[in-house]
Amino acid sequence: MAGRNDEEAALLARLQAQFGDIDMSEVISQGAPPSAAGVDEDDESSSAAAEPTPEELAAWQEAQFARGRLRLEAEGIGTKSAGDVHRAALERRRLRRKGAAEEDWEVLDGSPPRLDAESRFFPPPSGGGVHPLLAELAAADPDALSTEWTRLYSSGAGDGLSLAALREKVRGYDGPTVLLIEGRPSAAGSAGPGGGGETFRLGFFTTTTWIESAEMFGTDDGCFLFSLSDEGGVATVRPRTRPDGREMRPCMYCRPPSRRGGADGKEVVGLGVGGSPARLRLHVTETMEGCRCLPHDLAFEDGDLMSGAGDASLYRFDAEAVEVWGAGGREWTEHALA
Repeated sequence: MAGRNDEEAALLARLQAQFGDIDMSEVISQGAPPSAAGVDEDDESSSAAAEPTPEELAAWQEAQFARGRLRLEAEGIGTKSAGDVHRAALERRRLRRKGAAEEDWEVLDGSPPRLDAESRFFPPPSGGGVHPLLAELAAADPDALSTEWTRLYSSGAGDGLSLAALREKVRGYDGPTVLLIEGRPSAAGSAGPGGGGETFRLGFFTTTTWIESAEMFGTDDGCFLFSLSDEGGVATVRPRTRPDGREMRPCMYCRPPSRRGGADGKEVVGLGVGGSPARLRLHVTETMEGCRCLPHDLAFEDGDLMSGAGDASLYRFDAEAVEVWGAGGREWTEHALA
C-alpha cells in the first residue's frame, strides 16, 4: 500500500509542477474515473477489478492536462482585449455549463437574431425578415446577440409594469440578458410646466447574472448601454477604458426594498447601471416612475440615452413599457431557465 501511495504522490507532484496555478488534487478528485469511485482500498478483489490499464490511465491523464490548460486560459483572460475578454467569458461559461471539451461548444453561426415571442420594440417588418434595429443591435455583440432570444419578462404581455415582477423573472438567470425600456420624460422631475413629450427607447446588455445586492457588482463582460431610434439607429455607450488596463469598476446594481424599511430612509432601491449606488447612471425605480438616466458617469462613456428628452425633465422619466430577453441561443437559455 505504501508503494502505491508513493506512486500517487509522485504523479500528483508531476502534475502540480506542470500546472502550478491549479490545485491538481482538487482537479483529480473531481475528474477521477467512475470505476474508481466508491472502491474500498482494503478490499483486494474490488481494488484489483477497478485497476485501470496503462492505456486508460494515459487517456485519463491527458484529459486532466487538457482541463488544466483550459482553466489556465480562463484565468488569464484579464490580459486580453475587451473583445477577447467577452468572447472568453462566453466560451468559459459554455464550457462549465456543458461539462464538455472545446469541440463540443455550442457553435454560433452569426445568423440574424430570432425572437421566440412578440416584442413591442422590434415588431416584424411588413416585408418580412428581421427588424432593422434588432439586426443593428445584434451586430454590437454578434457572439451573444446573433442568436435566438427568449422573452423573460414583458410588461405588455401580462407580467405587469413593476420592478418586483421583473426581478422575479430575471433573478439568478445565468445567461446574457437584454433590458429594453420605453420611457417618457417625467413630470416629477420636470424643470418646466409638466412632463410628457415624445417617448424614447434605451436598454442595457450584459452577460453577468442579475443578483440582489446592496453593492455594485459585475465587471467588464462586454456589457453596454444603448439607445434605439428609428431615425438614428442604435447608439451604444460602452465601458470606459481604464488607463491602468484593469477591469472596469462594478457597474450593476439591484436592491429590493428592505423588509425593515431602512433605518435612515436613505437607501437607494431599484435596478441600476453605472455610477454609484447613491447616483446611478441608469436607475429604474420600484414603481418604474421617476426613473433616471444621466448622460455621463465614471464607468461608461458619455452619451445621451434619452434622445435629447432629458434636459427638460432633469433626466427623469417614467417607464411605459419594459422587456427583458435572454440571449445566447436556445441551449444556453434552456439551461439558464432550468
